[in-house]
Amino acid sequence: MDEGRTKEFAREMLILSQINHKNLIKILGCCLEVEVPMLVYEFIPDGTLFRCISTDAYKRK
Repeated sequence: MDEGRTKEFAREMLILSQINHKNLIKILGCCLEVEVPMLVYEFIPDGTLFRCISTDAYKRK
């Protein structure tokens, strides 16, 4: 990523990391010092988001 895109990405991550809502997964941080930037999210138990929204067993909990 070029320097301009990296700065824009960092600004967006700063804003998104400040959002606090019960229905959103919290962004804890990011790593911009690699070829492909990485995001760090809080841990959410009970499997994947796909499983949570697509299985009847989870919906009945």
